[in-house]
Amino acid sequence: MAEKPTYEELEQKIKKLEKVASERKKGEAALQKKTYELRERVKELNCLYGISGLLEKADNSLADICQGIVDIIPPSWQYPEITCSRILLNEKEYKTDNFKKTNWNQTSDIFVFKEQKGAIEVYYLEKKSEIDEGPFLKEERILINAIAGRLGHIIEKKQAEEALREGEEEYRSILNNLLIGVVVHASDTSIMFNNREAENILGLTYEQMSGKKAIDPAWNFMQEDSTIMKVEEYPVSKVFSTKKPIHNFVLGINRPDRDYVTWVIVNAIPVFSNDSELAKMVVNFVDITALKQAEKKLAQVNVDLAAKNDELEQVVYVASHDLRSPLVNIDGYSKELDYAIKDLLRAFAETPTGAALPTVTPLLEQDIPEAMRFIRTSAAKMDTLLTGLLRLSRSGRAMLSIEPLDMNGLISKVIDSTEFQIKEAGIELEVANLPPCQSDSVQVNQVFSNFLSNALKYIDPSRPGIIRITGRVEGERSVYCVEDNGIGIAPDHLGKIFEIFHRLDPTHSEGEGLGLTIVKRIVGRLEGAVWAESNIGLGSRFYVALPKA
Repeated sequence: MAEKPTYEELEQKIKKLEKVASERKKGEAALQKKTYELRERVKELNCLYGISGLLEKADNSLADICQGIVDIIPPSWQYPEITCSRILLNEKEYKTDNFKKTNWNQTSDIFVFKEQKGAIEVYYLEKKSEIDEGPFLKEERILINAIAGRLGHIIEKKQAEEALREGEEEYRSILNNLLIGVVVHASDTSIMFNNREAENILGLTYEQMSGKKAIDPAWNFMQEDSTIMKVEEYPVSKVFSTKKPIHNFVLGINRPDRDYVTWVIVNAIPVFSNDSELAKMVVNFVDITALKQAEKKLAQVNVDLAAKNDELEQVVYVASHDLRSPLVNIDGYSKELDYAIKDLLRAFAETPTGAALPTVTPLLEQDIPEAMRFIRTSAAKMDTLLTGLLRLSRSGRAMLSIEPLDMNGLISKVIDSTEFQIKEAGIELEVANLPPCQSDSVQVNQVFSNFLSNALKYIDPSRPGIIRITGRVEGERSVYCVEDNGIGIAPDHLGKIFEIFHRLDPTHSEGEGLGLTIVKRIVGRLEGAVWAESNIGLGSRFYVALPKA
């Protein structure tokens, strides 16, 4: 029979799993951040392309171009739904329909031949979090400056053909310095222009790409499921057949000089002539091979983590069952021995004489009973620990039913279950209006029952107790706080309170020290977060963040 793992071995496995889980969350956060940044860059590039599209129409007046730029700007900013803009040029005004001046704005002056002729203004209609420049990203500052500079060049180009040619060269220079691949296709799908990054991503020279048609099977593109993509499914083929743009299309490229697939995310925008015929198409793409490889590694980590978690749960479950049987025997036989000692003492008491009585009596009355107490205390302690391990194991196997939760009603039920203890302790309980969340009612009830129980357990007897429950929405999460004015948690304990079997005061508190460990596990399964803040002698605040409804 295999040797049962020790508690230390189980604790080491748990710590390893927690470390893996922490690394997984960091990887997911980095991946989400990179994806978000890439999307923002694509929006900015589309803005530049849109402005270029305005210039393609030879009959566009300067007024048409200015109004077109004003309309293009809002979708290119971080919060398009609350963005408005206007251009002031030569005492004329061009603005979006929702234009309104607010305190949150960016401005860039328009210079024509080094003389200020106007300005571009971008406003947010409501306040947003401070980032790099007020609520605006530093890239948006770069973009608005680029647009202002571009508009200045447009005006100059309108005045002279030579300025137009210089502007075209500048445009090509900008594209060649972008870290995004850009390819311009003619109406027959042949390549008219590509920048340097396109050559780097595709592994081809400018000469090799020039004139090459997008429908050429030699491109050898792949679907996300790693199957070969049909030519009619190519982004360029779809845009030319539908006359509609394509956004965030993912495909793989089999390059002959690599033994792995190069993955890109593609955006393709059709450009129409004056008679509304499709004249050309601008395609931009970003190399996301590193992100794809990270996703693959993350998926494997998830598989390994799930396997290790299942293994650990099985070990804990088996240990908590198998070790309970001998404990029951130890406890039972110690009671039998205790009864036998009492019978023996009774027999000696009834014997009128006995030479051994002075020697045996101390053993029976002191030593053996004391040993029995130690045996039974240790057995009870081990039984408590095994019961806790069993609870911890079961907490990871409970079925979840995710649904929108009315947190006001749920907290009301939690309070009802502890109403007697609250009244007996004379606690003042304050509950704010709580936002809903998307979670499992049974599991969330257990989390807040634990928070409330701890607040009652560690109240400061030297002053009237106060417990406050509040909540707010932050981004995509509802954040709740259970605050008390109890004894608080010392700094050296605060970082350990969610560890298994950790208790603030083992000599004066009951339980296995698993309540907050189970809370952390529950919240993790619910795709949330839990943390605590405390000041010794002032009280504690326990927070839990769950997906908002």
